[in-house]
Amino acid sequence: MTSTAKPGECRDKGAAQGEKVVTLAAHCLLNPLTRVKGLAPVTFRPEEGPTVQLPCPEALYLGLERWAVTRNQLDVPQFRRFCRALIKPHADLLEMLAREGARLRIVGLAGSPSCGVITTSSGYTGGRPRAPSTRT
Repeated sequence: MTSTAKPGECRDKGAAQGEKVVTLAAHCLLNPLTRVKGLAPVTFRPEEGPTVQLPCPEALYLGLERWAVTRNQLDVPQFRRFCRALIKPHADLLEMLAREGARLRIVGLAGSPSCGVITTSSGYTGGRPRAPSTRT
């Protein structure tokens, strides 16, 4: 069976035939060098079609030599302002794409304090860095 979908059209189960889909991917899914050192790379194979690589707020704010942090450590006004400024140019483009009928598919990283979509890390209580607990 051959696909009739054109690049930029979705072929996943949840989309209608020919629906235009733009995938928004967490930065480290396409560039594993930005992950916290010591974490295993994540395998991500974007589907055919447009993919927007979102900027990595943690790497840009804390640098590449950072250790794992949790959501509650980043939940401060300064980091929130930084993230808003970082995403604003992307948000404008994504809004225009959505107005043109594109469906935006967000692919985050489970457990990430800033790029988790369904689950994120929380509850760090200090001390040596260790595997964070996750919450939904």
